[in-house]
Amino acid sequence: MPHTNDWDDNLPQDNENAGLGAQRIRVLKDNIQDRMKIGHTWGESTIYDGEHKYDKVVLAGSVSGTYNINLANGRIFYMTLSENVTLSISDSDGMSTSYARSFILAVKQGSSNVYTLTFPSTAKFHNNTEINVTANAGWVTMYQFLSFDNGSHWIATHIGDFSW
Repeated sequence: MPHTNDWDDNLPQDNENAGLGAQRIRVLKDNIQDRMKIGHTWGESTIYDGEHKYDKVVLAGSVSGTYNINLANGRIFYMTLSENVTLSISDSDGMSTSYARSFILAVKQGSSNVYTLTFPSTAKFHNNTEINVTANAGWVTMYQFLSFDNGSHWIATHIGDFSW
């Protein structure tokens, strides 16, 4: 009986070339791929095959004026306000336009002065009510952003304010 070492998804699962062992390998491969999708971004990028979504925190430091959230740099951004800040979002991360984008923004109120964020017009809060950074010095305000249309619109969720 001949046996092949080539993987062929078209072979029947119960012939000499792909018996019970090959079926178990197929199931294992599918299970691994499904499990990896939970914590990874899979896409059609020509630059990379995928990236872990939770591995990189972009430490912006003390921020004033304008700040661009560039998703090519990571998915979690942490900044301390030293003046009022206007945000912009760049999703030039190399992923296919058929995938959603998301990121987390943590903003610390750096001093006793109260600074604010100006969100991009593409950021939409629940009931169109923008929730700005807490006025408490040293506290951190957390936001989650999600886009289903390649960054044309961002659903912005205020996660909460936390004593740091």
